[in-house]
Amino acid sequence: MCSMGNKCGFSLVEVNLAVFVMAMGLLALMVLFPKGLEESELGIADTSEGMFADYILNKLEGNAMAITNWADWVSAVPLAIDGIHDDYMPYVVPFPVGATYTNYINYKLKKEDDGIGRRRYTLEVKSGRYGSFDLNKRTYVTELFYCGM
Repeated sequence: MCSMGNKCGFSLVEVNLAVFVMAMGLLALMVLFPKGLEESELGIADTSEGMFADYILNKLEGNAMAITNWADWVSAVPLAIDGIHDDYMPYVVPFPVGATYTNYINYKLKKEDDGIGRRRYTLEVKSGRYGSFDLNKRTYVTELFYCGM
């Protein structure tokens, strides 16, 4: 209880200490916020890379399953996908096409053919239009077999 003779309230030291504690809490939040945004962008990039690899490899598998004779299998044309190259050179494509948010995908697709009906595709994928391809890339592999009808 305060009376007229006694002074009530906080001292300057107590107020400064409270402001300091609040400042440290807000500073910690401001430091974590950009890291959270960066992790969110990395999550979007990982998802786009996986979706692109799934799209390409499933399309290759679907095209391979439609081949019924050996002459078509040995030619590279039936497994081709519009706009996708298998010469193991880096290419950049927008993905997904037609979406409101377009992420650019850097990719290299390599085809290895053993000559006896097995074909192995190695797809290296990196999200983004610029930067070194060899950093932060993901590798996806599928093997296709000629089953002929």
